[in-house]
Amino acid sequence: MSPPDRQGALAALSEGRRVLAHLDRARGPEDTAADLIDLWNSAEKALHSLVGQSDIGGQQLVRVARQGELITLDQAHSLLEFLAARDRVNRTSYTPTPGDVEAARNGFVAIESAASGNAAPPAQSSYAPPSPGAVPYMRSKAHQDALAAKQNVAYEGPSATPPEVALAATGGDRWRGIPLWAKIGIPLLLLALILGGYYMTAGRNSAQSSLNAGITAMQNGQRETARQNFAEAARQDDKLAEPHIFMARLSREDGDFPTATVRLKEALRLEPGNHVALREMGLIMFASRNYDVARRFFVRAASADPTDRAAIGYLGCTLMRLNRSVEAARFLGQAGNGAWSACAQPVPVVPPPL
Repeated sequence: MSPPDRQGALAALSEGRRVLAHLDRARGPEDTAADLIDLWNSAEKALHSLVGQSDIGGQQLVRVARQGELITLDQAHSLLEFLAARDRVNRTSYTPTPGDVEAARNGFVAIESAASGNAAPPAQSSYAPPSPGAVPYMRSKAHQDALAAKQNVAYEGPSATPPEVALAATGGDRWRGIPLWAKIGIPLLLLALILGGYYMTAGRNSAQSSLNAGITAMQNGQRETARQNFAEAARQDDKLAEPHIFMARLSREDGDFPTATVRLKEALRLEPGNHVALREMGLIMFASRNYDVARRFFVRAASADPTDRAAIGYLGCTLMRLNRSVEAARFLGQAGNGAWSACAQPVPVVPPPL
């Protein structure tokens, strides 16, 4: 493992500190949920800097940091409680509690402490090389005879071949003392693992091929063919979220919001942090005029991927519908022009009939 980048970890926490500063203020549950998600993202970036790996996250990331003794056991527990709170508030039906806020605060303090170097230092090896001029340790003749007897070979002194070298030269019996079931079972187990890995890889490749075919068909206007390809990809790899996202998009464009919602719930079950699935769910809520829930999904999508201009742009549209024009203008300006520009105008107020 490379040396921990503590300066990078502290820099990653700087944005989280600003969020932490207003976490105690009386705010709505949606804003609190968004704050907890932002805090975890900051903590996770800091952990990435500490462990030197950016391709892992969640519990695995905390485990690697603990195994490398970059965080203490107490700090690991605080971070896991923080992660559990983040997972809870990521569900749109969940309302954050003071316990979630406290878990987030404790977890953030724990990673900040670890980034500052206040974690248990790695255990040092007890081995030390011999000092210059030291006399090398030599086994006694009695000790040598005892070792030779354990190998059923008489060790006759420096001129004789040591038993371990003789055994290696003749090939030895590597299976001596191993039960018959192990001699048969271990090779079979290895074969099963190899075949299992092969079929899993083949299944993923097949699913990706079906997914690519579906995208091409959708771009060419062959919607039913695309839907069939996406369904086949989902069948070939039941851990893949993308087929469900594309099927949801097709249903949304057809105006079938209930089917689209079911597909997106499955996609988010497989990948809770998938920013495309979060954005698609926000679009369904926006089309259904459920603007407050739509805002929550767009906030989470933009948090999961800060470069998602569509999520940021439609967040501006949603805030405009909620009469929060100042905030809306900020997000719309950040997103720039796009498909969301058409919905960026404020809703005209229609006077009541006379």
